[in-house]
Amino acid sequence: MSSTAKIFEEVVAEQSAVSIYIDNLGDASTVALIIPEVSPQDGVAVIGADAIEFMTLLREQESNQVSIGVYGDAENVHYSQLNSIILDIGSYLLTDIAVPVFVTVLGAFIQSKISQHKSEDIELRVGIVKGKGKGKKKYHVSGKPRDVLKLVKELEKK
Repeated sequence: MSSTAKIFEEVVAEQSAVSIYIDNLGDASTVALIIPEVSPQDGVAVIGADAIEFMTLLREQESNQVSIGVYGDAENVHYSQLNSIILDIGSYLLTDIAVPVFVTVLGAFIQSKISQHKSEDIELRVGIVKGKGKGKKKYHVSGKPRDVLKLVKELEKK
């Protein structure tokens, strides 16, 4: 595995569910896990099992100032566990003022996983949606956890 994280950026379609979700967040300080849309043939959305643990850590940060939520059909979700050290924590909508909370929790999550596995040879995958109006973008980030954290911190400035 290379030592740097990879990032893929895409524009969020204006009438997509994700676009509507982020528009509904307004200016509140919010972090929300996105449940992927599924077709009738699929039946269920698939999310990495590590998202459960990460959401638990995020919910510990919920307060009057920061809201933590889930967008999408949370009833029809299957959590997949990979048989390798790949941490897939899902995709998250972030308002600009919620990014520091997300980065802090992500850093703590990464440190706990490195300690748990007694190795930094782990791959972390996360999706982040940021922006307003036509400027909404989704970033798919993957790589070694510390490199992913650095990239996520850089997204704070975008």
